[in-house]
Amino acid sequence: MLYLGGVGIGKSYFCSALIGKMHGIVSYRYWSELELISSVCKEMDSRHSHYLESLKYKIDYEFLIVDDICGKIKNDWRNEIMFSLIDQRYRYNKPTLLTSNLSINQLTDELGERCMSRLLEKDSLILEVVNGQDLRPIGL
Repeated sequence: MLYLGGVGIGKSYFCSALIGKMHGIVSYRYWSELELISSVCKEMDSRHSHYLESLKYKIDYEFLIVDDICGKIKNDWRNEIMFSLIDQRYRYNKPTLLTSNLSINQLTDELGERCMSRLLEKDSLILEVVNGQDLRPIGL
């Protein structure tokens, strides 16, 4: 599932609510993209392991949520990690929820067509909120 839309429309809030409903039912893991990439980097440095080995154990859950993809980190290495994540989840048919502030077209530019072809297949659920309003209070 892809949940896309602007800042403050409730994507992370939705993820938190979903986790509350899954607790005790399925094994799940929540990551922000930044936390996941940082964790993979730290483990590679400390264990001198390959990133795929580190990534495999971080995403091997019945349900995986990766929040705020294509946010702050922009480089080829991030794209390779994201492709590996998406490809592994796709091959094993494991449900995955990805959120982003980007549109589908912007995600395609960021991640490339080989990632997006897996994400946009016929069984995928895509929720893209266009012109959504920031629901967070301002000026507190």
